[in-house]
Amino acid sequence: MNLINEVLNFSDVKYAIVDLLWAKSHGIEILPEMRTSTDQSKVILHEEYLAPFDDEDFPRYSFSDPSFVELLNSEEWTYSEGEQPVINRQFSRLLALDELNKGATEEINTYDLSPSEALQVKDRYPEWETGINVKTGERYRVEDVLWECIKEHTTQDNWKPSMATASLWKVVDEEHKGTIDDPILYTPPMEIFKDKYYIQNGIKYKCTRNSEQPLTHDLSALVGLYVEKV
Repeated sequence: MNLINEVLNFSDVKYAIVDLLWAKSHGIEILPEMRTSTDQSKVILHEEYLAPFDDEDFPRYSFSDPSFVELLNSEEWTYSEGEQPVINRQFSRLLALDELNKGATEEINTYDLSPSEALQVKDRYPEWETGINVKTGERYRVEDVLWECIKEHTTQDNWKPSMATASLWKVVDEEHKGTIDDPILYTPPMEIFKDKYYIQNGIKYKCTRNSEQPLTHDLSALVGLYVEKV
C-alpha cells in the first residue's frame, strides 16, 4: 500500500517549462542533469524551484500527464541517437549574463537608484543618442560621464548633455552632505544652494544664495555673486 501511494504521489509531481535565460536571471542554477530543449532555450524544472515566483505563469505538467510525455518525445526535446551535444554550461551562463546586462540597460531608468548607487553601475546606463524621448530623472551616459535629465524633451544633435544644455541636463555626482568637512563636488552645470559648501579645483566655497538654476561658470568666477571662498 505504501509503495502504491509513493507511485501515486510521484505521478502528481508538477514540472514547469521555463525560459532558460529567465531561470538563470532569477538565480536558478541549471544543472547538467536538468532536461533542456534541443536549442537550449528552455529547461524543465521541478515546481519547488518556482515556489518563490508564484506570480509567474508557466506551463505546468504532472509527470504522468499524456501531453507532457508527448512533449518530451517531440523533436523540440529529443535528440536523435548520437546527436546530443556536450553542453558547455559556462558558455551558456555567459550568454545569460549578456542578456541580463542588456535587460538591465533597458530597464535601469525605471529603478529608483540614488546618485551614489547609479554611479556604481554607471556602465549599465544607456548611451545618449538623438531622437529619443527622455523624461525628467532619467540618466544617460556621454563618454564616461553620467547625466540626469532635468526637463523632459526629445533629444537632438544640438541638445547633447553639456554645460551648454544646463537647462536640460545635470551631471550625476556622488552624494555629499554639503558641510565644510564634506563639501559637494562642483561639476557644472549645477544648481547650488545657500549655506552649502562646494569644492572645485581643491578650493572650498560656501554658497551665499540659491542660484535657482544650473550654473555653468567656475566657482572662482562666481565669488561675490553666489559664493565666497572658505
